[in-house]
Amino acid sequence: MKMYRSLVYREWRLSRGHYILMTILFLLTETVFILPVLVEKQSILDNTAEDIKSIKLSIAVVALFLAAIGGFMAGMNNRVHKADIASGWKRYSYALPPTAKQRAASDLMMKLIMMIFYAALILCYAAAAKAIIGGKIIGSTVSTYLIVSSIALVFDTIYCGILLMANSKNELKKYGIIASVAGVALFFILTHFPIKIGSGKKISIADRLFNIIDTMNKGYFILISAAVFVLICALYYIVMWRSYERREA
Repeated sequence: MKMYRSLVYREWRLSRGHYILMTILFLLTETVFILPVLVEKQSILDNTAEDIKSIKLSIAVVALFLAAIGGFMAGMNNRVHKADIASGWKRYSYALPPTAKQRAASDLMMKLIMMIFYAALILCYAAAAKAIIGGKIIGSTVSTYLIVSSIALVFDTIYCGILLMANSKNELKKYGIIASVAGVALFFILTHFPIKIGSGKKISIADRLFNIIDTMNKGYFILISAAVFVLICALYYIVMWRSYERREA
């Protein structure tokens, strides 16, 4: 266990600037959205039922937005691997006791720690909003966070899997470009994948959002999102483990 703590601590020390900056930006964004709810609490509750329904929808959409931002920040690449290859540390590290599986596990642990941290920040907003105005908001927030963090982790898995093919600083630029192109290609595929939502009937944007949020609040949807997240974490671990083993060979 000491080995894992040491590896995670080392990665935190190298990436703390990145995560601290991301956290500050996220907290500023969250504060901008939560302050109006806290300040205007009484006036919000004094509105008509129809107005309160619209406000609940707006707050739920903001929660999804924050969950998406937090999930992306937690799952995105922290540039530690790139720095290690550029400095020559990665090559030196293979002479050290940690095995490929231990290094891969520590990488995943660092990801999970930051994901739990950002999840806590997001749930603070969702819980505060629910306490003030009520409504179903927690489930859809959790679902969104799991989905977006899974997508971000897929991008990072592909990026790191290709980047770790570099054996020196000279190769780093080439594999960095290849990894970036692969990420852009995946983004293009995901954003152009044909998805049909709804039955084709003409309904308002508000009603469509209500339907989406209601679906994301359902237990089965949360379980599916969690299952996908676990599978992506397993994929990340396997890719990192095989990448470290490939370099050791």
